[in-house]
Amino acid sequence: MPDQSLPKFYLFINGILTMPEAKSDWNARAVTWAESRYDQLADRYEYLSDAIFRRIFQADRVKNCADILDAYVPEHELIVVGHSNGADIAVRLIETTNLKFAEVHLLAAAAEADFEKNGLNAALLSGRIGRLFLYGSHNDEALELALWSEKLAFLGIGYGALGRTGPKNLDPVAARYVTQVWCDAFGHGSWFTPANFADTMAAIVDPAHPVAFPAIPVPAPVRAAFLPNDSSKRSNL
Repeated sequence: MPDQSLPKFYLFINGILTMPEAKSDWNARAVTWAESRYDQLADRYEYLSDAIFRRIFQADRVKNCADILDAYVPEHELIVVGHSNGADIAVRLIETTNLKFAEVHLLAAAAEADFEKNGLNAALLSGRIGRLFLYGSHNDEALELALWSEKLAFLGIGYGALGRTGPKNLDPVAARYVTQVWCDAFGHGSWFTPANFADTMAAIVDPAHPVAFPAIPVPAPVRAAFLPNDSSKRSNL
């Protein structure tokens, strides 16, 4: 189990159609929020892509994120936060590297929903992820097209719908370390609107803050960076 006295480092990863270096981008605002309000070390990974060709440079984006995080190992607990395609980058980052994460937050995730296929069961059971938080809406309009788009994956243009369907084939032991927050009143980008941004950031950075989303987190286990390894299936970190 890691030393919980280590400082935390947050990496915020945007989705598609986000202009790099724009101060209005949610992940730019998230870095400022984490640093100024919570005195947490944070950075953002920026890139510009459209929906059709997002997969072409996805492996490069994963490597770039890994390079950023490597600079903070082992002196920090790593926390990665991804929205939409940024969540897919985060999932691929977990699957293709040996980095360990205190927390992973996936919002409106345009990522593979099957936990056996996306590697999240394995990462949770091995202890490479301390806690996983999923934020979604069953009415996410942007992810509604994911099911048919996945049929075009061979063209490099398909995407997943984890943020709309929720996890599939989630291992029951791994599920002990997963919190799902469903807000069906939300659309794809509602988590970062001016009305919701403070609560979204509080849910990610400040576990003591009462979050006022118009939904109840399901399930709602005790919030902690790492929980005791209470199963033989989950190895020591």
